[in-house]
Amino acid sequence: MFIMSEDKLIQQAYEDFIKNLFKVFYDAYTTSENPKDEAAAERKFTKAVKVARDARDRAIAILPR
Repeated sequence: MFIMSEDKLIQQAYEDFIKNLFKVFYDAYTTSENPKDEAAAERKFTKAVKVARDARDRAIAILPR
């Protein structure tokens, strides 16, 4: 039986989150009817990626060793 390490599980969860986030961004961006909506989708995507990265890095950093 293979057990994935906790840091790899966190990384996998991050990757899954980013994949889903991209789908949400793609839908919002491609269905935008004006530049304001496109810009809002971009801002939300950028902020979510930054927060997700920070959370991933922090979670890995605080794992008990």
